[in-house]
Amino acid sequence: MVAGEARGTAKGGMKMAGPNWMAVRRYRVAALVLTMLAIVALLYRVRGILSPFVLAGVITYILEPPVRTLERRGFPRLLSIVLIYFLVIGAVALTVAWVVPSALAELNALAQSLPGYMQQAEQLGLRVQSFYARLSLPEAVRATLDLSIRNAESGLLRVIGDAITGILGAASWLPGLILAPFLAFYALKDLAVIKAGFVRSLPRESRTEVMAVLSGIDAVLSRFLRGQLILSAVIGAAFAFGLRLLGIPFWVIIGVFAAFAEVIPYFGPVIGATPAVIIALTRSPALALNVIILFVVIQEIENVVLAPKIMGDSIGLHPLWVFFAVLAGGELAGFWGLLLAVPTAGVVRVIGAYAVRKLSMAATQAAAEPPRPPGPPRSGPAPTSRPVARPVVRAPHVDKAPYAKYNEE
Repeated sequence: MVAGEARGTAKGGMKMAGPNWMAVRRYRVAALVLTMLAIVALLYRVRGILSPFVLAGVITYILEPPVRTLERRGFPRLLSIVLIYFLVIGAVALTVAWVVPSALAELNALAQSLPGYMQQAEQLGLRVQSFYARLSLPEAVRATLDLSIRNAESGLLRVIGDAITGILGAASWLPGLILAPFLAFYALKDLAVIKAGFVRSLPRESRTEVMAVLSGIDAVLSRFLRGQLILSAVIGAAFAFGLRLLGIPFWVIIGVFAAFAEVIPYFGPVIGATPAVIIALTRSPALALNVIILFVVIQEIENVVLAPKIMGDSIGLHPLWVFFAVLAGGELAGFWGLLLAVPTAGVVRVIGAYAVRKLSMAATQAAAEPPRPPGPPRSGPAPTSRPVARPVVRAPHVDKAPYAKYNEE
């Protein structure tokens, strides 16, 4: 009898251990979620001082792969960072020395020529309006066309205004632009320490899965960022060189503007080419047609050759979803929404795919559990029986091998 009570107590203790452990885990998950929400709220309150840290993160993303490559070649990490910094500073200095004098001269010439360009553009608009007024169209068709033209004008002006506002607002990032390289240097130097501290802050049983998801996000963001920067530089230089061959003034400024506009998917190239077409129209329609042909040729080369090679499948989204993300980002956050829509969609894809795989695995495991027939409690030892064969359930497709070491720390 005593032995039976002891076994019942032990069995009861085992029954209590499971629910208690699950409750503790739920509390830890809830505490982690609340902590993350508090951090997000704090970052939102101090968002005005985050620009240097954001820029430092971008610089770290760009420079970490070459630093890691030099480390594999046997260089110490600190020496690798210094060498990469010298190379980048030298390239930036040469670019500034070549671009800035030409850009300043063209800005001065543009300021002097802008009233004439505005007058010519106004005369061109009057001629187009006069030609449209002479067309014999039914009233219903004319009213529909007028409404479509007004909507297109307001939409184009809103997009261009948001782009100009964002570019001008980027001037407020100048102090952060000066501070960001120093922050990025320390981030690169102590990146392993930062990662180790973050890993230790995670629950031990969740480290492998969390690090696997973060690794997927890191791969998406790094591929997108490096590919987009290379693509913007190539397209801006090609467009500027083509405008110079066509004899379009201010080709340096337009090329730099086109390079910045290239980071906006779909709409960016059109925004970047618009100033060149307007300036060419003030000279002659034939010159404007040549600029449009140049733009179409560069876009075809980008879409067929450069983008697949440089960008590849960087975010793993269908073009329709990318287009939707860009429109939604522009509607929700204006210029910065257009700019950050694609990488944000890539991060959401990684997290969503992992969540779907986890839910699918949990549902499959629940369906695979065989039902246990109810029976009276036994006071003696349970009879031996053959183990029940259960179907094999595959885990979600996450490569956890590189992150298994985090569970040992």
